[in-house]
Amino acid sequence: MNGLFGPYIEKWMHLITIKNMLLLAVISAIITDFGLHILSLIFSKSPFFKTFIWEII
Repeated sequence: MNGLFGPYIEKWMHLITIKNMLLLAVISAIITDFGLHILSLIFSKSPFFKTFIWEII
């Protein structure tokens, strides 16, 4: 695998596991949701929050 990824990436390969990827996905979703909530509080009068795109988000 050293020829495929190179020595630099090989050093970090032990950190790439299903558990770590799932943990990263959950933490990213929480941070994104928190950020969107803060934006909706800051710009509460904006018409963007009444649009169809905001409902999808």
